[in-house]
Amino acid sequence: MLDSIRKRQRTLLTIITIVVIVAFAWFYNPASMRRAGGPSGAIGKLNGRTITVGDIQKVERSIQLAYSLGMHDLLESLTTEGRTRDDQFLSFAWNLLLLRDEANQLQVVPTADQIRNAEKALPQFQTNNQFDPAKYQAFLDNALKPNGFTAADLDDVVADNLRFAGVTQLIKDSSPLPESMFKQQYEQLNQKVSLAVIRFKRADFQPSIQVSDAEVQKYYDQHKDTILSPEKRKVELVSFLLSDDQKKLPEAEKVGAKKPLAEQADSFAQAALQNPSAFEQTAKEKGYQVVHSEPFTVQQPDKVLSQDPALAHEAFDLTKDNPVSDVTE
Repeated sequence: MLDSIRKRQRTLLTIITIVVIVAFAWFYNPASMRRAGGPSGAIGKLNGRTITVGDIQKVERSIQLAYSLGMHDLLESLTTEGRTRDDQFLSFAWNLLLLRDEANQLQVVPTADQIRNAEKALPQFQTNNQFDPAKYQAFLDNALKPNGFTAADLDDVVADNLRFAGVTQLIKDSSPLPESMFKQQYEQLNQKVSLAVIRFKRADFQPSIQVSDAEVQKYYDQHKDTILSPEKRKVELVSFLLSDDQKKLPEAEKVGAKKPLAEQADSFAQAALQNPSAFEQTAKEKGYQVVHSEPFTVQQPDKVLSQDPALAHEAFDLTKDNPVSDVTE
C-alpha cells in the first residue's frame, strides 16, 4: 500500500494542489461570493461592521455617475490594479467605504451647503461660468433617471468627492508623497501600448444572420426602458410684452408698466383654466395672439421658447389634468 502511494505521490499531490487552488479561487472569488449570498449576504468586515454584497453593489453603481461628472482623481486614486474589471470595481468599492470611515474620524464631513455649492460648480452645469439650473435639470432627466439614479445619488457622489479632496489635502499637508506614486503616474503617461486589431467585414456575416420578428420583439421587451426616444411636446403660448419704448424706461418706471400686463396675464390665465381645450379661442376673443411651437425636446427647446430656458421645463411639467401653466415672468 505504501509502495503504491509512493509511486503515485507526485500525481496525488498535483491533484490535491489543483483541487485546493480551485476551491480557494471559488471560495474567495468576489463574483462567486456575490452569487452565493445575494444582496444581503456578508462579503467582509470593515472597522468592525459587516459589509454586505448590497453595500458593494451600491458603491459600484456610483462609478458610472462619478465618471460622467469628470471625477477622475477620485476614480483613479481609489481603484487598484486588478486582473479583471470586476476586481478593479471591487477595489474601488472597498477603498471608498474605507475613505468614508476615515473622513468621519478626521471630521471631514461635507455639509449640505458644501455639497450644493460643489454641484453648482461642476462644469456640466455651467453656462458662461455661471450655474445653469436648466442644465442641472436636464442632467437629472436624461443622465440620472434613465439609469436608475436620483438627485440623492448625485449628492452622495459629490459628497464622496469632497471627502476625498479633504482627506487628500490633509495628507499632502502632513506627509511627503511616496516615490511610487510619481513612478506610477509617469508610467501611465509615458508607457508604450501595443494594440492588435482584427477586422471583421459585416458583409461576410450579415447574409447568414436571420432575425425573426419574435426575437426583435423579445429584445425590445427586455430593453424598452433604455431605448426610448426623447419625449417631444408642442405648446401654445400667449405673451404679454412691453413695447419697445417701455423697455427703455428706468427700472422703477418699468415696474409700473408691467403691472397692467400682469393683470391681463392673470385674467387670461383664469379664463384659460376654465376651458383648457378652448385656449386658442379664448385668446382670440380677448384679442391676444397665440404662438404655436414645433415639436421639441427639453434639451432642444423650440425657438419660440429660447428666450427663457425655464419655459421648456415648464412645458414638460404640464399634464392632461393640468394642461395650462402658471403665468411666468
